[in-house]
Amino acid sequence: PQEAIDFYDCIEWAGVQEWSNGKVGLNGISYYAMNQWQVASLQPHI
Repeated sequence: PQEAIDFYDCIEWAGVQEWSNGKVGLNGISYYAMNQWQVASLQPHI
């Protein structure tokens, strides 16, 4: 779904910002938790 692709892009972006230590986490329940599983399956490269 598009939400997973959007999350992927956000994770990739946040992980390389100068203020970031490269560790990015997501938190959510129900529908939002499903998005987390979907984006994890895309394996962001951070």
